[in-house]
Amino acid sequence: MNKKICLCFLAYLCLFGSKLYGQVASSTTTGDTRVTAPSSLVIHGEIISKTPVDTVTAVFWEHYVDSKKGITKTETIPVATEKGNVFSGTMGSRGFCIKTPSFSGMAYLSLRYPGGTLWKRFHITAGDTVRTIIDLDRAAMLFSGPDAESYRVQYQLAMEELLAKKRTVPVMFTANREAFLQNDGYDAAYKKAASLSKTGLYPLMRFVEGPEDKYELIKTLLPEGQVSVSENRLEEYRDKIPQLLHGVLRADLTAKRLNRLLDSFNRYMDGGEKYKSLYGERILPLTEIAFADEVVANSSDYTDLLLLRSLIISRMERKSPESLFENYAPPVRDYLTVKFMARYHRQFEDVNERFAQAEEKVQAEWIKHVLANMASSMNTGKPFLDVALEDIDGEEVHLNELRGKAVFIDFWFTGCKACVLYHENQMEPLMERFKNDDRVVFVSINTDQSKKVWKRSLESGKYTSQTALNLHLGDMGNKLLEYYRIQSFPVQMMLDSSGNVFRSGLQRKSVGDMSALLRKAKNPSW
Repeated sequence: MNKKICLCFLAYLCLFGSKLYGQVASSTTTGDTRVTAPSSLVIHGEIISKTPVDTVTAVFWEHYVDSKKGITKTETIPVATEKGNVFSGTMGSRGFCIKTPSFSGMAYLSLRYPGGTLWKRFHITAGDTVRTIIDLDRAAMLFSGPDAESYRVQYQLAMEELLAKKRTVPVMFTANREAFLQNDGYDAAYKKAASLSKTGLYPLMRFVEGPEDKYELIKTLLPEGQVSVSENRLEEYRDKIPQLLHGVLRADLTAKRLNRLLDSFNRYMDGGEKYKSLYGERILPLTEIAFADEVVANSSDYTDLLLLRSLIISRMERKSPESLFENYAPPVRDYLTVKFMARYHRQFEDVNERFAQAEEKVQAEWIKHVLANMASSMNTGKPFLDVALEDIDGEEVHLNELRGKAVFIDFWFTGCKACVLYHENQMEPLMERFKNDDRVVFVSINTDQSKKVWKRSLESGKYTSQTALNLHLGDMGNKLLEYYRIQSFPVQMMLDSSGNVFRSGLQRKSVGDMSALLRKAKNPSW
């Protein structure tokens, strides 16, 4: 009898052990357990809506660097929804099932439908399984299944972040508040907003009119030490979700709380004694790294914060940002390096050398690959990509036909205020300097989808001059934007007389500096 009991008990242990092992092998759990092999996330979804939703799309990032497209590889997974099943209790809704590619540890995923975004870059863990019920009619989202808590907390934090943003006082920078409000409709709209603010439900815009106002704005953004609603909410899940995910979400919240402060400080600090004092006493202590390397490497928001912190230290203490990255462990240093290069490489004179140095320093192979791809499209000295653009008459134009001349290219789109200012303050004075030089050509490339809109903008004279070679991207132009990773505007490039890329990202250069570069571009061998 005892022998039978023992055999049964051993069989039970084997069965229980195999189930337990299967869970550990395929997912990251609370505690120190780690994924032993790559696995997928499986999402079982159900959408309730009066207007049927026929498709759902998941966007998967195994690694995430920046919101700009093309920097890191994404997998787009479109799935057709199916009518609900009476036997599963899903009648009246439409269901779907999404399985991501296999990955290890943590990754990112957005879930979208034709009407908008359901999950915005959620942290996902290899091996997770979750069911999500999305009621579009009631604007509600529910979660169930073995890993439901990991996704429920992220949805709740996203909702609270949205509410916090709606409570944030908007800021307007202007040289003269009264003059600004005299514009058509602004005064009436401001009075209405002021009336609504008295209810306590709406914030009222704060005007910042000068250096002292900027300084006071930064001081008001300094946290007072109180715990936010989101941080309290996250604490409720401490023992319900994996420890790593809990740490990453804490890091995300910390970054979002401090990012506006650091961004404002970085934009408006003038090097004066007040800013130096604030920097040493309040800014630096706030942003000292407070999380484990594994947590930081999985929080894109927090590495953004550390990058911003490094840029501020670089300006205040006259050190290169790259030298400051050396203070961090390899996983964090790698992320800071690739983020820095992705955002600022267009400002470098020695772009080829900087990419080579960055590739040499990073350890992660996927980051080396990202840097190599960016470098291959941006390296100076390489021929400009040959694509067919369209002129005002619809004729094809290839910029390689301009060899023998230095070419200054300005990319813009209709409605871009920065593009208007750049044309007025940079392009027009620069073109005036070279108006009698037939070895310099100014090319204006419009990125509007509508050619009619482009032509109307040409007539306005706000974005470009009639003396420039005005071109539209046309049918093949998007290939040009993708190849050179152009996603924000205005963007400029300069080609030398051999048709090679000479400089890229010139918007912050003075007219004098650009004039000197154009003269070199005419004779690149000088």
